[in-house]
Amino acid sequence: MMQYQTQRVFPLISPSPLAPTSLPAQGATSRNANISFQTTSPVDASSSGSFVGSLLTLPTLFGDWMKIALLGAVVEFARRGFATLWAALVGMFFFTARFDDDSDAYDWLMVWLSKNNAWKSARALQASTRESDCHLTSDENVIALPDGSGQVSETDKKLIFLPGFGSTHTFFYKGFPVQIHRERTTDGWGHTKESMTLSMFGRERKVLDKLLLDAQALHKSRQEKSIVIYQPDMLNMWRRRGTRARRPLSSIILDSQIKETLLEDARDFLRSASWYSERGIPFRRGYLLHGAPGSGKTSLIHAVAGELNLDVYVISLSKPGLNDTSLSALICDLPARSIALIEDIDAAFTHDINREEPRFPGLGVSTGGSPDMSGRWGAPSGGGITLSGLLNAIDGIYAQEGRILFATTNRYSALDPALVRPGRLDMHFEFHLASTWQAREIFKCFYPANCADDDECEETVDEKRVRFQSSDDLSWSSTPEKRSERAPFKLTEKQREALANKFAATIPDRFLSMATLQGYLMRYKTEPRQAAENAKAFVDGQKKKKVVERRELAAIQTGGPPVGLSALPKTPRTPTAPRAI
Repeated sequence: MMQYQTQRVFPLISPSPLAPTSLPAQGATSRNANISFQTTSPVDASSSGSFVGSLLTLPTLFGDWMKIALLGAVVEFARRGFATLWAALVGMFFFTARFDDDSDAYDWLMVWLSKNNAWKSARALQASTRESDCHLTSDENVIALPDGSGQVSETDKKLIFLPGFGSTHTFFYKGFPVQIHRERTTDGWGHTKESMTLSMFGRERKVLDKLLLDAQALHKSRQEKSIVIYQPDMLNMWRRRGTRARRPLSSIILDSQIKETLLEDARDFLRSASWYSERGIPFRRGYLLHGAPGSGKTSLIHAVAGELNLDVYVISLSKPGLNDTSLSALICDLPARSIALIEDIDAAFTHDINREEPRFPGLGVSTGGSPDMSGRWGAPSGGGITLSGLLNAIDGIYAQEGRILFATTNRYSALDPALVRPGRLDMHFEFHLASTWQAREIFKCFYPANCADDDECEETVDEKRVRFQSSDDLSWSSTPEKRSERAPFKLTEKQREALANKFAATIPDRFLSMATLQGYLMRYKTEPRQAAENAKAFVDGQKKKKVVERRELAAIQTGGPPVGLSALPKTPRTPTAPRAI
């Protein structure tokens, strides 16, 4: 019997052209009718493997980017590793020190480096004409600028050259390499700050210590003939404001051994630190100089600072923004061996310009101050300094020790007893108007003897210059050009004594201040004979001024019109021609 095998084939409709159905191979036999369906992915197995391989091999997709990222990671890792290794080596073999411009060591290094050849050959320079920058460099890097007349003097403005910021200089010190980097930064408040970074090769810090000691010694040698003045800045930090030449103590002419007593007491204080410590006494000393204006209080402080080789830190109690807290901070920041100066300490609580009532009330003429609610002048304007804050700043538990405090005032009676007690202001010295002896001595100080016999001391043409006298003062009849050409005077010791005695005889005792006499003698720098002859006329003019001032004061006290204004001559009216009607 013939057997037939039938195969029923159903047409397969693909759901999409991209997904065909595979049919059984032709000629395949099956006992039963079987229907098979097979669905495959769009890409077969072989194509899937090639796609994965393309991701790894095709450079157009991700290969180059991965290589670049891997290379960057390797470079950054190497850079950080090298920086860490270099920092470790520098920390092991180099010393690094940073100096800010508010430190004295910064000034030492700037002066010391100005002598170094590497510093001199700097290509990036900073030019400055500020006087406060002169101490940062040597005289070789300072150029004196001529004045309007073309002349050059030590007091004229100077041009200073300093190495610029951002540059690094390398040199050798005692065989060790040293790097110096100077920079300037600005904070968020607009305040600039300078700094210097010094790196030195070596395992021991002794070389760096030796360099700083050499810099300090060089800087100190430049300051031997001057004293440094400091004042607080806007941030309440002490800033160097300049230098002043030392004043000889012999140029201070005072009675009653004031300068000798004060100087000896100050010297004894500076060498008695252990004595104060053993007895539990705060190591501080205060001096109060009071008396007539222009009698030499500030001049004496200047001379004492030079004799003791101490810097002066000036504290102004009328500084805007100063309060009890900032005042205490300033005094706490004072160096141990220094002089703190508070001038016109009585003005801390009387904020007028001249500490007196206006001379012409009711006329709109005022010398300072402001009226209070009752209309009175001279009322405090609400300053930030209180008496309690001042007392605590001077001798509080946080007050600086080792310093010398000088305070001056023209009104001793206005000071609170708690302020002038021992422990705060230990010694008080009163200054008077000039005596006859002081008048004679200041004349001799202005005109030293400079020739041996009378033949060498003939009167020069400048000594015979004719002068005229005004109502209350003396003036020169010569022109300013001729005044600058005055010849030096010539005096023997005998002539000098005679002229000094003549000058002193015309000056009333305790009538004029030393500042007034000095101002008068300044007009006759090279003419001692004219100074002695015209002294009487000068004194008469000063007496007239005193009389007018007394009358004005009396008129103010009685409420009448001020004499000084009523005595002024009226301006005459210019006559005019009558108009025709």
